[in-house]
Amino acid sequence: MTARNETTAPSGHRKKGLFAKVFLVLLHLPARSDAAELGPFIRNYELLSYPVRVGSSNSSVKRIRRATADTSGTRHIRFNARGRHFHLVLSLDLSAFSNNFVARTSLGPVEVDLSHAVSGYVYGDAGSHAFGSILGGVFEGRISTGDGRVFYVEPAWRYPTLSPQSGHSVFYASEDVRLPPVLQGTHGGCGLDRLQKHLADEEVDLRAHQGSHPWPSPQHRGRRIRRSPDIAEYPEVGTQEPLTRHRTFKGQIGARQGSNRRLCHLQISVDHILYKFYAKGVDDPTARARIASLVNTHITSVNEMYSKVDFNGIVGIQFVLQDLRINDSTSCDSPHMSSSNPFCRTDLDANLMLKFYSYDSRNDFCLSYVWTNRDLGDGTLGLAYLASPDNIGGICEKFKNVNTREGLKKLALNSGVVTFLLHGGQVSLAVSEVTLAHEFGHSFGSPHDESRECAPGGARGNYIMYPRATTGLQPNNRLFSSCSVKNISLLLQALFDGRRDRENCFLANQQPFCGNNVREAGEECDCGYQEVQCTDKCCNPAKNQAGKAGCTLTPTANCSPSAGSCCSDACGFRNTQFVCAVANECNEQSLCNGVDDQCPQALHKPNLVTECNNGTQVCVNGSCQGSICLKYQFEDCQRVSGSPAEMCLVACKQPGSEGPCLDTCNVQALQPLCGKKRERGAACNDNRGYCDVFHRCRTVDEGGPLDRLQKLLVPKKLRDWVSNNMWALVAIFVVFLLAVIVFIRICAVMTPTNNPRLPRAKTFRESVRRPL
Repeated sequence: MTARNETTAPSGHRKKGLFAKVFLVLLHLPARSDAAELGPFIRNYELLSYPVRVGSSNSSVKRIRRATADTSGTRHIRFNARGRHFHLVLSLDLSAFSNNFVARTSLGPVEVDLSHAVSGYVYGDAGSHAFGSILGGVFEGRISTGDGRVFYVEPAWRYPTLSPQSGHSVFYASEDVRLPPVLQGTHGGCGLDRLQKHLADEEVDLRAHQGSHPWPSPQHRGRRIRRSPDIAEYPEVGTQEPLTRHRTFKGQIGARQGSNRRLCHLQISVDHILYKFYAKGVDDPTARARIASLVNTHITSVNEMYSKVDFNGIVGIQFVLQDLRINDSTSCDSPHMSSSNPFCRTDLDANLMLKFYSYDSRNDFCLSYVWTNRDLGDGTLGLAYLASPDNIGGICEKFKNVNTREGLKKLALNSGVVTFLLHGGQVSLAVSEVTLAHEFGHSFGSPHDESRECAPGGARGNYIMYPRATTGLQPNNRLFSSCSVKNISLLLQALFDGRRDRENCFLANQQPFCGNNVREAGEECDCGYQEVQCTDKCCNPAKNQAGKAGCTLTPTANCSPSAGSCCSDACGFRNTQFVCAVANECNEQSLCNGVDDQCPQALHKPNLVTECNNGTQVCVNGSCQGSICLKYQFEDCQRVSGSPAEMCLVACKQPGSEGPCLDTCNVQALQPLCGKKRERGAACNDNRGYCDVFHRCRTVDEGGPLDRLQKLLVPKKLRDWVSNNMWALVAIFVVFLLAVIVFIRICAVMTPTNNPRLPRAKTFRESVRRPL
């Protein structure tokens, strides 16, 4: 993988210059081939080794408060990967942290560097977005390009099998992510079903009893509230008045549509195992910054999934980190602390971790989750208490008494568990960000998507609340189904309207912050917090010696480069010939209009006609997301028979048809697609496998060795015959049973006995003459 070197070699002898160029090329060649695999989740990756600019490290520890966090101006990261050039333009972004954010260890509050948190875009790529962190001059996070592709960058040190000399970052695309077989089971990834069984075994009663929920009318109290598999139903509010404290609270918040309280403040606790992994080879301040980076990336990603969803009039749900509890290496060092801290045990599964974590009050937070780096068993990546109409638990729940087999116990039911380790391998960012969003969904009142309507599968994939883990590749993987939206809407409506016996703990959305290098509502520009960091002469920083209002334009400026790419360094609008966004597969290039600092939205190339992704897809609204079959008025289809190579050929079917896939070589209209192969990583065999680097369908083995043994001993034809002729199987069993009874009856007279009261056993000849 090549990386751009921004330094220019001085002129000199031609041979020396040629040698230097060859050396640089060899130095930045790809460390791995395209077919490289990394851990259980990544089947393709590249190692980045672009030069780290001197002075770009985050060595100094900044104040932990969001409002006083220092900035270092706009930062540029340049590298080449996957045959394209990435030029990231990034600025400080602390939207994932609360204004009163605090970090603590077992010894008390500590300072954490937050100056690494950034967001921005890919230069020249309209519609692109990037977010993450820059630690030691190296970017880690998520990159979305204007053509709909998603890339992830993780630090190489998270994968111990990699050599530090090979590169500092792991780069992979969303289509390079796979799910190991253990996550392909019925509920792989989420331990909710096992948690509910565990709670039943422990006789933990989470039902809402009389007095627990003041809003149901008396006629509802004596019966169980009916639920469909996917959509929970809240009873209608009766004439009963809410309790006094809720009546007062309801009066304070007003109508739910008018309230701007949409911010769920989080507590994240990091156990000592995750801390030790992130502290390997570095000092404590750097380890804390690494953990803050992990939190920042995940919360920012989850906010993208939740903030734009309309929960029946409730829009803009977001999360911020208010409290970070770091259980560092000292948490389990001494024998006393090790014996008193249940998390020092190494045999904890998901249920036990959640149980122990629930023993402490979490009343100050909307949600509280513990993050770990241990195998939780059964392929579990996350676990949380499910909020529902007839149960306590979930968002804003208080520390309260719960009936258990051992008597009344106080539990914090607004809690959950997430791990970043599975079978000894690190969980990729692409999977862990969806895992966190999934568990938050349970805390918000959504059960798993089970019905066909809300778990459709197919080319667009399943939704966030699908029982099995997803890779995040398919469009639906980062969206909520209609079932989940209805469930979450019902819970939020009841909470915001004061119909639950808990206060609405959501906070008002944080106001724009002048000095974060992001122009927000009410700001003319934003070039940073202090003058020393503001490289934009067109904009006044938040703090300036002249005492001018921060985030405003200077008197002679018409615009600021910090506000958009169509403003020049001379503080004027660029002319109409300036290309502010280069063309890509699905979008035309975009030119400035000469009167605005923002780059105009690029024109989309024709829908369902423009081919992309090596001719296997078509553009839809500027994104490469449609099947190539749509270009020919057909629908995408995956072959379920034939050789592995044939199942990775592009196949289509008639629109709305449930019939088999059509052979593109035998249909006149589909002749241009004859022999075209699906892209590497594409789903095949009805989503039961994926196309590998050789374009052969590799089926995911869901059942493991026992399933293979069953298939070996019981041929498929026999299994199909039995399933279609169950009556015949019953008849065969009855005949066999009668034959056994007759055999025993006939042979009983020849059975020897030493009981003198019974007749002598007959010989075979005698039994033939006188069988009875």
